[in-house]
Amino acid sequence: MNKKKCIACKKCVRKCPVDAIPMVGGKALIDDNDCIYCAKCVRTCPVKAILKDKEHIDFEIESGVKKMRKSLAKSGNKKTETDAQK
Repeated sequence: MNKKKCIACKKCVRKCPVDAIPMVGGKALIDDNDCIYCAKCVRTCPVKAILKDKEHIDFEIESGVKKMRKSLAKSGNKKTETDAQK
C-alpha cells in the first residue's frame, strides 16, 4: 500500500469482506495476516493507493533504493563498501 496516496476515504475498509483493513494514523493499513487477497480493495480505491502484488514489489524495491541513497548522501560516502574493495 502506498500510504502517501491514501486519502482516508475508508472505501477499502468498508469493502473488505474479512475486516483486514484498519485505519492507523489516519491511513488505511492492510493486515497481511488477515487479508485473503480478494483484491476488492484494489478495485475500490479511488486513488489507486493499494498496489497489486507486482506493483507492491516494485514499490518496495524503489523505496529501499531511495532510503539507501539518502543514507549514503548523509554519510558523505558515494561508494558502497564493495565498490571500495574493487
